[in-house]
Amino acid sequence: MNCLSFALHFPRALRCGALLALLFSLVAPAVHGGVASEWNEVLAQHRSLADVFYTPPLEARLHASMHLAMAEALRDAQGSAVRGRASEATQRAALAAAAEAIVVEWLPGSRIRAEALAARQLAGIPEGAEKAKGLACGRAAAARVLATRAGDRWIEIMGLSSAEGPVPDRSANEVQRLARGESELLSPWLAVAPLTLKSVEKIKVEVPAYTAMDGTVRVNYWLRESKLFAAVDRTVAPQMLAQTWSERPVVAWNRVAQLVAEGRGLGLEAETRLFATLNLALADATISALHWRYTLGSWRTQFVQIWGDARTTPVGATDILAPAMIDGINGGTARAEMRRMLIPPLINYPSVTATLAGAAQAAMIECLKGDRTGFTIELGGGSEPRSRSFGGIEEAARESALVATFDGRHTREAAIAGHKLGLGVGREAAKRFASGR
Repeated sequence: MNCLSFALHFPRALRCGALLALLFSLVAPAVHGGVASEWNEVLAQHRSLADVFYTPPLEARLHASMHLAMAEALRDAQGSAVRGRASEATQRAALAAAAEAIVVEWLPGSRIRAEALAARQLAGIPEGAEKAKGLACGRAAAARVLATRAGDRWIEIMGLSSAEGPVPDRSANEVQRLARGESELLSPWLAVAPLTLKSVEKIKVEVPAYTAMDGTVRVNYWLRESKLFAAVDRTVAPQMLAQTWSERPVVAWNRVAQLVAEGRGLGLEAETRLFATLNLALADATISALHWRYTLGSWRTQFVQIWGDARTTPVGATDILAPAMIDGINGGTARAEMRRMLIPPLINYPSVTATLAGAAQAAMIECLKGDRTGFTIELGGGSEPRSRSFGGIEEAARESALVATFDGRHTREAAIAGHKLGLGVGREAAKRFASGR
């Protein structure tokens, strides 16, 4: 971990090196009350260079797939109960088995850590039919998720591009190609299978300016006048704000979810559902933001209507005619000529980090049916302990979106647009996961 440490107080041995962490995990009791948070720590502490595809988008995919497998395993375990609810032993065994299967398959560099954690979690469950049933449910759920994700094309796209995904062609060659009338290159993210969304295009993104049908460029006043950051506490030093959100966004929001789950005293089922909803939203928000960044960051074309006096040029069969006032006389006829217009690219738009903040906000609030739990984030890295307290998830999400503008690449409008895009993705992901679609 880096200097950011949340208020989940891990044993000192976990900060003393990989060897001590492994030895501790073999013998120590669980630190957290839930199963999911411990598996999140396995992913958060993953640093193996052997797993070359562990880029930010694939990190979101991994978290989502693991938590989805755990949620399905828990559902299967409960469905297998003969009378009433499945025992806690069956449920916990199912969760541990599902998480272990996903991590071992996709993160060979964390295999030892994953197997040690699973062994410790399962050691506390008595041997017998209930435990065996849970193990079977967990492994079957993980196998289904792995089979579904096998052809989702995330790895193919990330394996041939930068850590943040494919970069659009902004060269003069692309401009000349479009000027010759050739078609635009489609976003490669359209070929990627989301976790819950039907398409990465489903939720549209706001742009700071747009070209109207008449060819004029108009300002997006919704973005310009937005009050999204008005409630952010500006008395906090920028360095403190940046330190609060310096962790990888997927890791940071999973730790926030754990703090909220602890604050609400969520049981095993509710906590599992919360983590699944959150991470499905984060994964789809990631590829949605990258899709729109690629699309808006590429040269595009748009047909616009240019109106003129129909008397000056012959009228074609496909021309649009309309009554108009011409030379001060009513009753004239105007014609609309359709012209293909080149739209220049926008750079680094929208903000992925802000999009994830919006998705986390919407997904967790939808899942929890409200935003009534405050939490405290503990900050490390200094000589004295420091902390940041938040009244709720929305307050934290707005601040995280603001911090996204500190990197020098993203404008205020890009962060606001990303946050709104994330809200749409998060709500849709929560709705579809809750309905089982």
